[in-house]
Amino acid sequence: MTNAASHSAPTSDGHFGHLRQGRSLAAIKGVFWSTLNTVVPAIMTALVFLVSSRLLTPYDFGVVALATSMVSLAIALAPAAFAEALVQRSQIEDRHTDTIFWMCFGTAILLFVPYFIFAGVLADWVDEPLLRWLLPFLGLKILFDLAAAVPTMLLVRVMKFRLVALRTAVASIGGAAVCLTLLMLDFGPWALAAAQITTSFIAMVVAFLSAGWRPGRQISWSALRDLFRYGAFTTGERFLNLFNLDQMLIGLLTSPAVLGIFNFAYRLLTILNNLIAGALSSVSHSVLSSMQSEPEKMRRTFMISSYASSVVAFPLFAGLAVTAQTAVPLLFGAHWAPAIVPVQAISMIGVMASISIPQAALLKSQGKAQWWFGYQLVQKVFTVLVILLFYSQGLSILLLAMVIKTILIWPVSVVMTARILQTGVWAYLISYIPPVTATVGMAIAVIFIPQYLDITTPWALLGLQVAIGVGVYAGLIGLMSINQLRQMFRILQNARATT
Repeated sequence: MTNAASHSAPTSDGHFGHLRQGRSLAAIKGVFWSTLNTVVPAIMTALVFLVSSRLLTPYDFGVVALATSMVSLAIALAPAAFAEALVQRSQIEDRHTDTIFWMCFGTAILLFVPYFIFAGVLADWVDEPLLRWLLPFLGLKILFDLAAAVPTMLLVRVMKFRLVALRTAVASIGGAAVCLTLLMLDFGPWALAAAQITTSFIAMVVAFLSAGWRPGRQISWSALRDLFRYGAFTTGERFLNLFNLDQMLIGLLTSPAVLGIFNFAYRLLTILNNLIAGALSSVSHSVLSSMQSEPEKMRRTFMISSYASSVVAFPLFAGLAVTAQTAVPLLFGAHWAPAIVPVQAISMIGVMASISIPQAALLKSQGKAQWWFGYQLVQKVFTVLVILLFYSQGLSILLLAMVIKTILIWPVSVVMTARILQTGVWAYLISYIPPVTATVGMAIAVIFIPQYLDITTPWALLGLQVAIGVGVYAGLIGLMSINQLRQMFRILQNARATT
């Protein structure tokens, strides 16, 4: 080990320091590039999802989801979130980056080995023979994801979102190409697994090439201590987010087919949430981290990002809920009709999740990762309790209980956010009134207007619902928040002009 007291490493901040000037322009560019960073993967994921849902059964989705949830336990346990501490810390040195990289990669090797050795035992335990081969194959994702953690966060730290977007786009396109090819060759659920591995591998390679960084050998206990407080709580939150305990429990307590339906609805939520809020998440965290000593700028930046997320997310998730009865069997096939109610329930959770993403960025950027970890822990504990209490009542009842649980706990995040903003709860929540009101008006119009029209063709009905929803929402949101929309349009115009 290198003793930090006698070690004077060249600072990594020479290349990876926080921006101190031009942050507004960098943030605008960041939103633009991060939008592409989410749009391309979302399009690829949606394409793969649409094709695979027509060719595969709920069982196929479920068995891959079960294997993925088992592998996600190892990924969640890994200390990759310490790399995120490199973004939040004001000054970093080579000893910080090297220490975190080797800690992540060494842990990845240790976590991968059990899946390679004990896959057969796990397959026999859950009585799913396919897991014998799926688990070690998907276990490679542990190695690739952990190796990419540090170079990816270094790009985020210096707001090089164009390179982050390139990394994600190339990886997503590669994964989609492999998945679609294997689906056409009738490889069944293996196509879904191969897509995950391909995406992780390409993302790792492109991250290293884009960052232009290579790990050294400056491993230091003092560097680990510098990052420990933030990294430990962020690791805890990452564990709660990445460990798909809900999917594992549902798969073990019910069946792969039931898990497949749940996973179908959850993947819709993930695709839409990544498309909506993913562009703002990494940008907000980096920008807000650089504003720790500028509370007023931090407050304005957060409010803009929260409004931008809600004005898109609320109508999209609500629209999915009210059109699910027509859209799900029409787009994905009649065999997914049992997923209609789960999709509607998950959509309501999606509304809450779109609010939580900027909240998480705010709390973590201001050094309150422990607050967000505690909130996520409470959510996860109650999720487990809800599953254990309601799994025998059917998936629809279970998801309805999960929606109620999420709504009841959500005020805690509001109070924490208002405290960081040093403002009242109402002053924070008032910004959500226009999108909430416009969304409710849109939902009412979409539900009731088609009832007065004689439309029997499913495609025509869905097209009319979408047209009504877009028109009503655009009109209402334009009337209620014209000033905020003008500000958002100016930001987009500046982004195009400076990119």
